[in-house]
Amino acid sequence: MFVPDWAAAVLIDRDCGDTLQAIGFANMQLLEFRHIDNRLDESLQAAAQMIQPLTRTTMPYWRVHDQPLRVLGELKVEANGLFERTNNVLKLVGDPYLARVYRLVARRFHMETWIENIQRKLEVAEGV
Repeated sequence: MFVPDWAAAVLIDRDCGDTLQAIGFANMQLLEFRHIDNRLDESLQAAAQMIQPLTRTTMPYWRVHDQPLRVLGELKVEANGLFERTNNVLKLVGDPYLARVYRLVARRFHMETWIENIQRKLEVAEGV
């Protein structure tokens, strides 16, 4: 029996090592999503601070913005890699029980919402 919640879970099983690994993997993904989301927030703030002075000048200097654009590109690659691992995890798990455990924990952690928010922020940052 497995009952997940946000801060804890109840697991009754004789051999629960694989189940704990699936839960740990979901926890790791949640931490990575939160980290990427925080970095995107910082990048969007930096983009807003860069854009404000450029709107006041007639000739922007684009070379100054190479590094922030590179960081944003690396962040997008990192986020897309994380999304791929998230989508492929269910393919790698051969046991239907472990796949269901992962889906339950992912639903409890609102992983889909995290993914949607990160993708939306990436689109906004890319548009900037």
